[in-house]
Amino acid sequence: MQKLSRQTKRDLVAYSFIAPNFIGFCVFTLIPIIFAFALAFMKWDGSNPIQWAGLSNFTRLWKDTFFIAAFGTGYRIKSESNRKRRFQNPFLFPICSISGSNHSSMENAVSPLQGTSEQHPVKCI
Repeated sequence: MQKLSRQTKRDLVAYSFIAPNFIGFCVFTLIPIIFAFALAFMKWDGSNPIQWAGLSNFTRLWKDTFFIAAFGTGYRIKSESNRKRRFQNPFLFPICSISGSNHSSMENAVSPLQGTSEQHPVKCI
């Protein structure tokens, strides 16, 4: 039996520290994501056998009234010029709030690291 070199032993120790986290990530995150992606193209109710559906699940979504209503066609903005103009993008609020909070958090985190207050906090990243 051949002896392991010192570098190989160090590598095995390092892998033994990484392995539990990597196995947990694969079992609880990576495999469910892959399975959910595969199920998007299948027809399955949970008890009957899985059948291939292809893109029919996605084409059926565009005919579903609840799915279309989820994209913000439900309430109107009243204005004098266009009374029936609808607010079509409900993703605008989360995008603005998330980007605004990320920007302010980054400013608060980076500004103590700056020498002077005139420097822009994002330039140091």
